[in-house]
Amino acid sequence: MTLRPAGVIEESRFGWIGRFRSMRKPVLAAVNGVAAGGGFALALACDVRIASDQARFISAFMRRAILPDQCSTWTLPHLVGTSRALLMHWLSDEVKAEEALRIGLADMVVPHADLMAKTMELANRLARGPSITIELTKQAVYHAMGTSLETHAEYEENLLAKVHDSEDVEEGRLAFREKRTPVFKGR
Repeated sequence: MTLRPAGVIEESRFGWIGRFRSMRKPVLAAVNGVAAGGGFALALACDVRIASDQARFISAFMRRAILPDQCSTWTLPHLVGTSRALLMHWLSDEVKAEEALRIGLADMVVPHADLMAKTMELANRLARGPSITIELTKQAVYHAMGTSLETHAEYEENLLAKVHDSEDVEEGRLAFREKRTPVFKGR
């Protein structure tokens, strides 16, 4: 067995996880049934998880004596905490939608029949938002997960400078003063 240095993700197999994190746009998961094993890892890699009330999450790897992969040993603890992530991986117990919401594995639970409509509603709200600020907020949140408060504060200041003079910031200020909904253009 050849081990790679920590932090090196094999592009051909797991590079998609890094691409999800570095995508400029939000990545939403709509989970309508069972998300197990690889599907579980896929949902974990998304920025936001919307689950139908019939959704179930299962880390299933141990059921086949497989080491959890697709970076689920990194993403899951960041969502639910270390000890809960260990138990979820070790026991491969099913987590139903309401429990997933309670522990931070899902961000919303909606009626099964409304899943795609609610997911698209959220996607459309995000699409109408200030795209530059949404992108930089995503960058800032993921950067914060791997750095000190002091280092992150400086990083955040640099991002603030990038967005400060944008047309969208000016539109946001003007819309606030005029008591109207802003119309952002991504500039």
